[in-house]
Amino acid sequence: MKKQIIELIKYIIYILMGLQILLSILWAISNITKVPNFQQSIELFQMSSELLLDEYTGILYPLLIKAVQFVTKYIPIPACTILYILQLGVAYMVYEEFLAKVVFVNHHNIRIRKQIRFFAGYVLTIPVVLQVHMAVLPYSLASSLAVYILTKLIGLYRISAEIKVKEYVKLALWWLICGQLCIDYIWLFMIPVLIWVVSYAIRNKKLELSLLILVVLVLTGNSICNSAFQTKENTGKIQNSWEAAMLKRVVWPNFSRFSYFWKEEIRETWDDAELLVLSTYPEKVIYDFGPTIDEMFGREEANSIYRQMIGRSFELDTKQIVLSASQELVAYICTPVSTYLQLKGMGSSYAGWNYGRMKDYTPRLTGIYVEISLSSWIFIMILLLMARFFILKEKEWLPLEERKYRRWTTGYLLTTVVWVSIWYVIVSAHMQDYLKVPMISVIWTFGMIAVLIRTEKSGS
Repeated sequence: MKKQIIELIKYIIYILMGLQILLSILWAISNITKVPNFQQSIELFQMSSELLLDEYTGILYPLLIKAVQFVTKYIPIPACTILYILQLGVAYMVYEEFLAKVVFVNHHNIRIRKQIRFFAGYVLTIPVVLQVHMAVLPYSLASSLAVYILTKLIGLYRISAEIKVKEYVKLALWWLICGQLCIDYIWLFMIPVLIWVVSYAIRNKKLELSLLILVVLVLTGNSICNSAFQTKENTGKIQNSWEAAMLKRVVWPNFSRFSYFWKEEIRETWDDAELLVLSTYPEKVIYDFGPTIDEMFGREEANSIYRQMIGRSFELDTKQIVLSASQELVAYICTPVSTYLQLKGMGSSYAGWNYGRMKDYTPRLTGIYVEISLSSWIFIMILLLMARFFILKEKEWLPLEERKYRRWTTGYLLTTVVWVSIWYVIVSAHMQDYLKVPMISVIWTFGMIAVLIRTEKSGS
């Protein structure tokens, strides 16, 4: 009876996965020549023309746009199409590599290789992932390379022999490339790298100083690149400082509510009606309030003002700030589920806006694709959780050392998901944006596939 239940679960899951891939192919073909109307995409096109960057942008993605536009002068293919094919190709290869090296652990069986290709296609075609790879946004290539770095770090953890310095140099270069594609990724990898160093030292009783040294070099190299290519003066947005990030996180949406605590110059510049607008639209903090304050007082004094506003907001509204951040953290950690619920009208996020851009050119097909894919993702997760807790037991087919390695890998990836979520909770200003975290959806799906493989082995 148990074997029949496992077989039924398996067939249902494969049918749903195949349906998602089919719908995604139709959607991708219909949108391969379209550019979704994201504000960040517009800014990236503008910056690529003269390579005049703001503080939020690394040099590599504008350079890539410029290179692709140059190529299209000689071939009759839209620049966005070339960019999408590149982003999709890189993502697919990285997902296949992760599945082969981490989930299936270097299996070379022909049937398993076909399985890996199928699963990589499934991961690539999750709506909240595919939309990122088919948009002019840096999160596509940055998140793909991030998954690649995680693959390499997890693989190096298994090695008991001495790791060559050139392996660390390669990782450092990929990390630096990630940071110059999307500047957040320099800091997003800080915690995973440090956790890896500590874990490796405990396991092998050896501290890897080479990697720690390269961390310092990566941060230095990234700082040099930013100094060389980014403009230090304000270019239309609030300055990129921790005070500015916390202003968006902590003070918004209380500009109007706590206005009597702000400096007199602020109250004179914005009347009650304008402060109410600031408290309603988080973008106003980035494009209106912040730039004005930075210009009025200078960057250092502006940061001092932001600190005062942050401190006062914490004093007056601690409970709500913590509650709001906690809710958003859960939403980021469970991105595919929270996105589905948000599209049904629950919670506050950019999901509705992002979904609107996704269906601009193919509204009916997009609705069917997103509804079936996200609901089936949740259904598959529920099926596999049931299998994990009510059917599967620890099996002899995995040696003890391999089980320890897989448990560490699971904990390592979950820690990465939590850290990435915490980062974007801090900088996202109360509005979750799933376009920034395709890596989270990808890691969860890898976990689903790992459980599915266990289910198949248990039934064999």
